[in-house]
Amino acid sequence: MAVEQTNTVFYSYPGFRLGRRLAFIFSKSVSSQSSFMAIFFIILFVTSSLIEQTLIMKGKDTGLLEHPTTLVFLMIQIVAPLFLKRAIAKLFSFFKKNDIIDANKEMSGYSVLFKKHTSRQTNFSKFCYTFLTLIGLICFAWNSFQNQDPLKFLGFDFWDSLNHPFGYWVTRIYKLYLWIFFLPAIIHIHISILFVLHKLLKDAEKEKFFVLRPYNQDEHAGVGVIIKIAINPPVPILILGSLSVLGAFIIHGQTGITPLIGLSLMSSLLVLIYLIPAIQLRRIIKSEKKRQLTEITEKQNALYFELVKDVKAKNESDSLETLNSLTTVFDQVKSISAWPYWKLMVKIVGIINIPIIISIGKELWPVMSKLFQK
Repeated sequence: MAVEQTNTVFYSYPGFRLGRRLAFIFSKSVSSQSSFMAIFFIILFVTSSLIEQTLIMKGKDTGLLEHPTTLVFLMIQIVAPLFLKRAIAKLFSFFKKNDIIDANKEMSGYSVLFKKHTSRQTNFSKFCYTFLTLIGLICFAWNSFQNQDPLKFLGFDFWDSLNHPFGYWVTRIYKLYLWIFFLPAIIHIHISILFVLHKLLKDAEKEKFFVLRPYNQDEHAGVGVIIKIAINPPVPILILGSLSVLGAFIIHGQTGITPLIGLSLMSSLLVLIYLIPAIQLRRIIKSEKKRQLTEITEKQNALYFELVKDVKAKNESDSLETLNSLTTVFDQVKSISAWPYWKLMVKIVGIINIPIIISIGKELWPVMSKLFQK
């Protein structure tokens, strides 16, 4: 049932319906069909590059095997639907059953809202998808225009410029699919996840139906699953983007300013994706912590005064044990972080920005060497 639900979400988008038609022989799985599309284009790229002998090009010119970005986009085609499917499955599973929402709260409405958003049945969702498609169309048009005269725009030739017609026209087909069908769908699904989670958390703050579980196995009082649903899909994509920039640096010995700016923007985007649910969660966590700590303190005070009034009471040892246990529970509740997984986020952002650190280090090294020589 969960698989059917996730498939329904993906197949509401034209790009994935196209993939289903082309790969119908192999599998009904969205991930398998997306992998099929990636392999199909890899075969086209290698074939055209072999015909035009542009696998590796001389000097500054960039051949297919010297162009990490092409490989990264193909990897994203395989990886993105896989991680997004898992996030959707976890989202539906969370709506169905979880540890932190009051059992009396009806959750089916959020599943319906998510399906409406991904199928573009609301004005906001229609606007988002149209806007993303328009951005993709602009990127496709600019890339097609730029590739017609690479020496003018970039100062070097590459395997899919108009100077190599097979490479150029094969990648036009691919980038049309990528920028106008695939990426807008992937991004729109993720926006839908964030939109529904934000709505859920706003309602939770207003209606107070969240209950923190101090001893939950996720070590974040049970709310960690919400952050994971939000950040898991983009993380592998951003790491692949980082590897692309790092690969270009290794191959060419330098990195252009544009990829570094792109990497910085992607890092900022990941932080924003984290903050959308995290800021709302912080308010809920602080409020719920205050409520639970107040309850514990009241029970501790009641036990304390009971012991003071009658130190020879038969249940003195039990009361002392309970009082000590409540102190441990108090400390556990107090230790719940208001920013779940913030340390993990710092690590991920640091990993993504390694190429920037290396590039800055390379630029500063000559200056630092001269200083040390003095």
